[in-house]
Amino acid sequence: MFLIIVNIYLNIQLYVIDEGKVPSNLTDLAPNYITKVSELKDASGEALTYTGSNSTYTLTGKDTSGTLVYSNGSTKTES
Repeated sequence: MFLIIVNIYLNIQLYVIDEGKVPSNLTDLAPNYITKVSELKDASGEALTYTGSNSTYTLTGKDTSGTLVYSNGSTKTES
């Protein structure tokens, strides 16, 4: 899962360079940055959770033990 989140993080950064803002959802990254957004799953097999707004975003998923993991660059929110 770590490699998937790093890959998405890097592609979000490329999107920001090109567009001047974070994508509002992961589908904004397709097809120029990520080809198959529908296949982005966390280590538990669930879809990654993403929210984006202008300059901030949150990208989360669960690791194999079920612990919530945030990507680099994510704005952490309290549950």
